[in-house]
Amino acid sequence: MPRLIFDALLWRQAIDAGCRPIRQNVRDPAALNATYDVVIDARGAAAGAPNAVALRAYWTVPRRALVAGEDTTVQIHTDAQFERGYGWLFPVGMRNGDVYMNVGVGLWAADSTRGHSITDFHERFIRTNAVLRRWQPHASHERAIGCHVGLGVGANRVADSGCVLRIGDAANLADPLTGDGIANALKSGRLVADAITSAADRAGAAARWQAQHDQAFVPEFTRALRLQRLLAGTAAKNATAAILAFAPPLRRRVHAAVFGEMPYAGLTW
Repeated sequence: MPRLIFDALLWRQAIDAGCRPIRQNVRDPAALNATYDVVIDARGAAAGAPNAVALRAYWTVPRRALVAGEDTTVQIHTDAQFERGYGWLFPVGMRNGDVYMNVGVGLWAADSTRGHSITDFHERFIRTNAVLRRWQPHASHERAIGCHVGLGVGANRVADSGCVLRIGDAANLADPLTGDGIANALKSGRLVADAITSAADRAGAAARWQAQHDQAFVPEFTRALRLQRLLAGTAAKNATAAILAFAPPLRRRVHAAVFGEMPYAGLTW
């Protein structure tokens, strides 16, 4: 679903549920504590501790240029020169027989240096990826746009004593293996709502949200980071690809874990 449509759907549901929209410039969310019992910080990665960078562009590809399944399948590609990075091909929707694709790369900020930057990675991905090389003669694309990403790192404070509760990218909840943020953002919104409605006061809400975060996200991030380290080297990636090619049940579990359909705990370590 295109993001603008999805965001509008969420907005409409919030209004229909009784929310009252107010526009206000806020530098520090804690300043709102005098007005509101609880403040939820959902301002995105820049409000948290961004530790990764991404660069993406939208491509328009004629459906005739795609092989079977490419219009409905999310693809993740790794690269030997950018070991902790990843590239993605993400179908967004159909437009008059064309497929609208989100094409981009992500890289840990600590790995982005001169000559080895996110821009270098993006240019290499476009130049060398076999799928994109097949699409290029038929496709058009927009200028690539960069953004910060807050990848999960395990233990993390998501609630402070002033009862500002951080969720989504502001809480560094993007998957550290794939960079996906929307699934955990939605999950964190539901959990923080549960924490608020089940607590007697703001301190209780903060404590409960922190506990729910530690239970729901920290174990998953720990497993994802472990899997990332395992797959960092080229030899490990090649060996894993060979194993998965001859083990369809394991391949399905890995795919489901990477794309959030099942927890990483469902994989055998």
